[in-house]
Amino acid sequence: MSFASPFWKKFVFQPWKPVAAKNWATDSDSTPDAKKCKIADQDDRNKTKSGLPVEELDFTGDNEKALLILLRIAHLRFQDNPSTLPYQTLLQIAVLCDQYQCINLVRPLLPQWLADEETWSLRSRQENWLFIVWVFGREKVFKELATRMVQRVSRGKYKVPDPRPDGIINRMLEFRKEVVNQLLEIAHAKFDKCLQSKESLCRLDAHNARPGNCGAMVLGSFIRALQRLGVLPEVAANRMKINILNISIEELAHKLSTLAIKSPHSLYSVSPIKEQIAEKLRSMPDPVLDSHRQHMKVQSGMGQ
Repeated sequence: MSFASPFWKKFVFQPWKPVAAKNWATDSDSTPDAKKCKIADQDDRNKTKSGLPVEELDFTGDNEKALLILLRIAHLRFQDNPSTLPYQTLLQIAVLCDQYQCINLVRPLLPQWLADEETWSLRSRQENWLFIVWVFGREKVFKELATRMVQRVSRGKYKVPDPRPDGIINRMLEFRKEVVNQLLEIAHAKFDKCLQSKESLCRLDAHNARPGNCGAMVLGSFIRALQRLGVLPEVAANRMKINILNISIEELAHKLSTLAIKSPHSLYSVSPIKEQIAEKLRSMPDPVLDSHRQHMKVQSGMGQ
């Protein structure tokens, strides 16, 4: 156990336990041999076969199943452990590995335990996979999962239960706000360009008997669609204080990409900003902090 975890080592070899001061009057070489033997015999009875002081280690606050698996590994009883672990057991093992800093103990078994992590981590009501892969140093899955989660988070309506990586919630909310504002800027920029440009939004306008009519209809429809969505308030100065900021990146991108634009050529035409929205999502960076990357690098064994 002392080799498996620095904390367990302190539990066994307690550095805070006071050491009795040597009394040179009674502990010198002049001590009678019989007394020395008596002291030695008593000392031997208070030691284990390995020479360590007998101690009762208290793990009552830890998950029993997870702790038993770790102790079996520490004592090389691999055959007594299951080959696959359910979500809750994995989570509790991650908790103990983080708590006792014993990732080295389980690292050889992670490829087996996490064989289908990319699929398992997407299951509903298993939000703590983010913590599991963070503890076990699985950066690729952590990045994918964090990106997926940040696209679905809405302001004040998404919670990742404890335990969770340090600083991840604040980072997700900040990142979400940045991307939402970028999506809104695409809509605002397109709106401003439409008002200032003399070009029609309708590609067939040049062939119409009444050029400009179709473009005007498309422009008016575009403006109305943005207003109904809440993206285009009447006062431009309040653009960033609208209710649309409460929805997720995923929902906002979908709404902006599917704006219902009327035109004489068809009942609805494609949203004029659909391609820009799609490109923004494709080029969106992941929300992982450098501290998260460094932590996972160490946990994976690559940063040691």
